[in-house]
Amino acid sequence: MTTITVQIPDSILNHLESLAEREGFSVSQFASSAVSEKLAVFQSLDFLKQEAEKGSVEEFQQLLKQIPNAPPLPGDEM
Repeated sequence: MTTITVQIPDSILNHLESLAEREGFSVSQFASSAVSEKLAVFQSLDFLKQEAEKGSVEEFQQLLKQIPNAPPLPGDEM
């Protein structure tokens, strides 16, 4: 494990320390969890962008043509 130094505005740190104390976790645990969550978001975005690049409008339109023209199921109406 590696230790890093991060500059955080005092107002944010005060809220973080209060929350950590109230919820029973350390500031370090919170920071590690927050960074992990943010990384997961960016990794998901990267994955979705890569997948989107593989698709084509033409193929999507072909798939849409295969869907029967039928009224929506009960509960799905607009």
